[in-house]
Amino acid sequence: MSKEEKKEDILKGREIELSYIRKVGNYENSEVENELVFFLPVGCFWARTLGGCYHCGFQDVINEITKKYYCDLVEIVKVEYKKYLDINIKRVFFYVGGSFFEIKDEVQNEILNFISAQSMIKDIYIESRPEFITKENIQRLKFLLQAKNLVVAIGLETYSEKIRNEVLSKGISNNNFEFAMHILKSENVKALVYIFIKPPIKNISDKKAYEEVLKSLEFVVERGVSCIELKSGCIMYNTKAYELYKAGQYTPLNIWTVNKILIEANERYKNIPIRLGGFNEIFSSIDVPKGCILCDEFLKEKLQLYRETMDYKILTKYTTCYCSTI
Repeated sequence: MSKEEKKEDILKGREIELSYIRKVGNYENSEVENELVFFLPVGCFWARTLGGCYHCGFQDVINEITKKYYCDLVEIVKVEYKKYLDINIKRVFFYVGGSFFEIKDEVQNEILNFISAQSMIKDIYIESRPEFITKENIQRLKFLLQAKNLVVAIGLETYSEKIRNEVLSKGISNNNFEFAMHILKSENVKALVYIFIKPPIKNISDKKAYEEVLKSLEFVVERGVSCIELKSGCIMYNTKAYELYKAGQYTPLNIWTVNKILIEANERYKNIPIRLGGFNEIFSSIDVPKGCILCDEFLKEKLQLYRETMDYKILTKYTTCYCSTI
């Protein structure tokens, strides 16, 4: 019996949630739509070989999962999708803790053939490092998906190569990113870019984080991104952010800062959808952006409503609480 055969099938273990429905606003009409997120425990070669990004603890979690469970990725997608047959799903998002292209080609093909056959689904989101974004890879996926829309998410995080590669340890140059964007645009494929709001820099203030995000937004918009998703700087175990957090040298964002960034970003870039990532998605964070006892629940409800409608006018334009730090 092989090592894989000795493992428990992850679909039988059920200790891990392998999918969930995320409510996401349609940017064009502010209607709430269902986005089905699949979690496929694949992992990241950057983390396995070179230690990974300093703010990301997903590889450790995936290592624990794959050590214990046998994971048939195609079967996971088919079984999980069947749980939502009575729900109108407009888009699916494949989260693998790394790049979708790290999955074997034949497995990718089988997964996307299955998804392509689901008539309700219009948009398919995958994540990738820039070096995997080649004409061959993108053309193969477009062929498999036929008339459906492919969106490729890239974790650029910041305009600054110094912060991206020395602080976050991403290993991505601006040239890498721009070349990937060139390929996506030439293939008429949309790019979603992640921007990390508060990198794990010793004693960084929310004011500084706010200023850096505005520079990052300008940088990616100038390079033709189709969509932006802001990531909030949550704390996960076994990360640089966690070490600074334990030492009292890093705190998650004040929730009013998130609110202010969203308003400013939407007012500057009215034709580009700006999503807000969840504070606790897939794996729980140790600490997340928050306010005080007076405003935290109220403002988190506003931010969730923004995620579901993409209508920034529902946000609170003027700070109304003493706990705001900017």
